[in-house]
Amino acid sequence: MKKLLLFLVLILVITMTGCDKIDNREVERVMFNCYLDKDRNTVEITDQEDIKELRKLYLEGKKEIKNDHEERELIGKIVFEYKDSDETTTITVARENDDDCVLDIKGGSVYHCNDNHMDIFKNIGKKYDLYDVNYKYKAATFEESKITEITISDLGQYSSPKKLSSKEDIKKLYSILKNKKTNTPSTDVNPENPDELFVINFFLTDGVDQVYIFRRDNKYYIERTFDGIYESYKEDFDLVKKMFNK
Repeated sequence: MKKLLLFLVLILVITMTGCDKIDNREVERVMFNCYLDKDRNTVEITDQEDIKELRKLYLEGKKEIKNDHEERELIGKIVFEYKDSDETTTITVARENDDDCVLDIKGGSVYHCNDNHMDIFKNIGKKYDLYDVNYKYKAATFEESKITEITISDLGQYSSPKKLSSKEDIKKLYSILKNKKTNTPSTDVNPENPDELFVINFFLTDGVDQVYIFRRDNKYYIERTFDGIYESYKEDFDLVKKMFNK
């Protein structure tokens, strides 16, 4: 009897150790995709804090519904790749109906998404600029192919607008608008209290589009009058300044 109990305890320890080993394997990277934005590619995530958050999707708070893996509308796909192993764990996030989503673990079960799961998914997606379904304004409101000429002005009394029309210059300046989105509206004709500012006019085959790029309190923004105010980067601002001065 004692030998039998000892054997059962040994089996339990081995089983538990195996589970812990699977659950706690070191994740080397995660390949993350959010299908809510059709124009984006999969991004590689190696930041361990972000990986720790994503692991919660299959380690915490799941409520199994059924093991059917039926076809659903995909929202995202997350693939965990482990260090020193060819094995992966694949989770698809799919829409069950208008109000509910599910986690479908390949080779496993299907689970209800709780609010925490969806917050993790959305927050990681936003951090890597993949989840933009709720943004009201987009800086790139026209196609690059429609641009025929660009002018840059600093609104100085003694300076003239810089005219640019080469394909290379157009591509560079259009790039500062790409992928910038916001929910912050522009409510003034001109940006408020900029420390330094440039006006960019994009002359298009069917009109003109004007934006401001400016620095204020060591932060950088792009603004389209009565449209949106977008966070920008020093690199964008320096590019515009360099092209204006060349």
